[in-house]
Amino acid sequence: MAILLPALPRSAEVEGEIPDASARVTPTTGAGAAQTILRPGRFAVSVTIGDLSEAGAAAWLAAQLRHKTEGAAVRLVWPRYGVTGLPAGAVADGSGQAGSVLAIRGLTPGLPLPTFTPFSFIKNGVVYMHRTTTEVVADGAGKVIVTIGPMLRASPTDGTALAFTEPMIEGDLDPGPVKWTVKRLRFNTVSFKITER
Repeated sequence: MAILLPALPRSAEVEGEIPDASARVTPTTGAGAAQTILRPGRFAVSVTIGDLSEAGAAAWLAAQLRHKTEGAAVRLVWPRYGVTGLPAGAVADGSGQAGSVLAIRGLTPGLPLPTFTPFSFIKNGVVYMHRTTTEVVADGAGKVIVTIGPMLRASPTDGTALAFTEPMIEGDLDPGPVKWTVKRLRFNTVSFKITER
C-alpha cells in the first residue's frame, strides 16, 4: 500500500517536470529521413520544504525512511494553491478509453477546463496523473472530450472518479539517501524528488 505524504505547507518550493524519453533516430546509412519516436515520460516533482520544526521535519523524514525500507510507493497531493472553480464530481465517461483523449462527465455545464490542468485517478490501487493539453468547456450535459498528456497508461472504467481538486502523484523517491539540513537555532529543511513508476 502506498505511503501518503503529509500535506505540503504553503512555504514549500515545488518544481514539476516531465522527464522526456523521446528520441530522434537517424538512419546509419544516411539514406532516408530521420524518425522521431515520441515517448513523453512520467511526471516528477522536486520538493524543498524549509522552516520546519523538528516535529514537522520528522513526519516527512519518517515517510521517506518508510519508502526506503518498505519499498512501497509514495503519494503526494499536487499543490493547487489559490486555484478555484475546479470540478469536484468529474468521472470517466465510458470504459475502454485509451490514448491521449479522455471523455469526462459530471462537470457543471459551461465550466471551462483550462489547459495544463492536473488530475489523477486510481486504477487497481495505483494513482495515475495526467494533465489536460487543450482547453474545453463542458456542454449542457456536463460532458467534455479533452486531450491529455501523457497518454493513458491505464484505462479508467466508466464512472472512475477524476481528482481535479486534489490530484495526486504516486511514485518512487529518487535513489540516494534520505537528506535533511539542520542549522543551529534554526528550523529544518527537507528535500526530495518523486518520479512516477
